[in-house]
Amino acid sequence: MLICADKLHNLKTIHEELRKSGESVWNAFSRGKEKQECYYRKIAETIALHHSFPLLEQLQSEIKQVFGVIRT
Repeated sequence: MLICADKLHNLKTIHEELRKSGESVWNAFSRGKEKQECYYRKIAETIALHHSFPLLEQLQSEIKQVFGVIRT
């Protein structure tokens, strides 16, 4: 839960910066947007393999808001 809370806080901060500065926020990350997206999605997927709790649902929702919904 601690990892989930930390990643949720980080994503909320990124989301706020996106609202203020737009896509230029990704310039602050050496890994760029695509690798950041992969990182956060993998964390959420890994946690979801073994757990289910409201904070995880918030993290998954924030991921969708920041990066969009994956279309299959």
